[in-house]
Amino acid sequence: YMDKIYVLTDNLSFEIYHEDLEEMTWFESREYSINLGNRWRLPNKLELDEMYKLHLKAVGNFKFETYWSSEGSGNAFAFAKSFNTGEYSTGVSKSSSIPKYLTRLIRNI
Repeated sequence: YMDKIYVLTDNLSFEIYHEDLEEMTWFESREYSINLGNRWRLPNKLELDEMYKLHLKAVGNFKFETYWSSEGSGNAFAFAKSFNTGEYSTGVSKSSSIPKYLTRLIRNI
């Protein structure tokens, strides 16, 4: 169990969940966050970008894998960010059983 990590910028203030969720679909990760409760949720793109900056500094115990974002294009597609390249995948189906990516939940503070 790692120490709590907080991100505080001019525009953002959030706590990062202490571990990755196992690889799952976008809907599974959203459902997990709802069931976990206590205001935990998927990060949006700006928040995910801040988490990636921490990853580049070896903070947060992130993996060189792809992480889900809460945002997407329309209701059918989600954005996912590679913590290997820093690039976003933009056309990832929310309803498909593949791909399965990692999720790191956050909550506002």
